[in-house]
Amino acid sequence: MYLKRLLCGVALAAGLGAGAQAAVVDLTFSHAAGQTPALQIGGNTSVYLPDQLAFREGALAGNYSFHFTYDTEASDPDYGLTLVSGQVGTLTDFSGFTTRLTYIPSSLLRIELFRAVGAGSGTYGTMAMFNLLDDDGDLGASLPTSLDFADLDAATVDLDITRAGSGVGGGYYRAYFGATDGRLAEAPGSGGSPDPGGPVGAVPEPATWASMILGFGLAGRVLRRRTAEAYAASNWSAASRA
Repeated sequence: MYLKRLLCGVALAAGLGAGAQAAVVDLTFSHAAGQTPALQIGGNTSVYLPDQLAFREGALAGNYSFHFTYDTEASDPDYGLTLVSGQVGTLTDFSGFTTRLTYIPSSLLRIELFRAVGAGSGTYGTMAMFNLLDDDGDLGASLPTSLDFADLDAATVDLDITRAGSGVGGGYYRAYFGATDGRLAEAPGSGGSPDPGGPVGAVPEPATWASMILGFGLAGRVLRRRTAEAYAASNWSAASRA
């Protein structure tokens, strides 16, 4: 009976701890073999910032890879979206970019990475947009924790550079890929950015620690009670023999 109580106390703590962990999910995008970009070019496309030119060359070659994480327990609109690493051609520094996640249940998961820079009289924009599209329930009613891109109706990438309001006139250069390779895999953790070399480890949150302490306390109380009862029984036996 006492062993059963002890196991129940530990199980309660473990169950509460598991429920407190956030579902941090890894999402990667990379070039799909055999895919060539569909191009849209407009305006004067001869003058851009140096990093935009590197971005364009990488886009044309289909040379890109990105690793994001989001947290299914975080709040809308961005769900804790974090860029872990990114690369288009020789461009790997995306520290000045903003991320945005849009989710339409059972229809669309979209991630945007963008930046607008004012230089002279112009504004220069750089954007990567990733669209996961579905109409038969693979995405689900809430943000998914696992998914195979091959199950979706479409997984596409837009890689764009733009220029507006400058002395040399506006322009845009858009490379669109009709498919992208990638994966969406759950990595349980406590939130934040994972180590780029691997998934997030399961680090207990404050609530988890509290439930663990509660479980250990219950276990200790049972053990102390058993010891006290055994001691009392021993004393009673000795007294009765006297």
